[in-house]
Amino acid sequence: MKGLCGNQEIYSSIISWLRDFNYKKKISTDSCIIVTGKTCIGKTYSINKICNYLNYEIININNNNCFNSEQLNDIIFKSATSSLLQVLTGNIRNKVIVIDNFDCIYISDKTINTTLLKILTDGKIRNIPIICISNNEIIKKIGDIKKNCKIYDIVVPTKEEVIENINNMSGHSKKQLRLSSSVASSVASSFALYSGVSV
Repeated sequence: MKGLCGNQEIYSSIISWLRDFNYKKKISTDSCIIVTGKTCIGKTYSINKICNYLNYEIININNNNCFNSEQLNDIIFKSATSSLLQVLTGNIRNKVIVIDNFDCIYISDKTINTTLLKILTDGKIRNIPIICISNNEIIKKIGDIKKNCKIYDIVVPTKEEVIENINNMSGHSKKQLRLSSSVASSVASSFALYSGVSV
């Protein structure tokens, strides 16, 4: 997908999952994926870009609007239903719930992971895709949900992927735009430094 650097197989898989999502079924563990990666690697940016590309309505849940399991349950339940205004106007876009900073919400309420898993396994509400975004350190601590939901680990793009992305964004072929190896290494190192990993 244009504008996203590296991790193309993962992004393609997420796009396919969203495009093929069956909203007519009941919610299940197949309704939720977990996107992990180092802090500031671009997880939230990438997921928002994918959802906007598909023209999905994003329902954001994060540590600013959700502090405990009760609020999580309430937001997911309300998100799975269409508002009267949407029904009357026929303006019904596919929705996706994005739970950003899942790790921060988990720190404030250690039952948030079991609440989400219960929502998924109870199958009482209409199906809606849920994407949890978290740093990969917390994944070790969130219990059974990680065994039941697909996990995608976003990694730092390689130097070659960075160069290819710059060329694609500039509209030039590799022959027309030549980056010196020192500039390419510098850009790739900046990605890595910002993400706290080494290239």
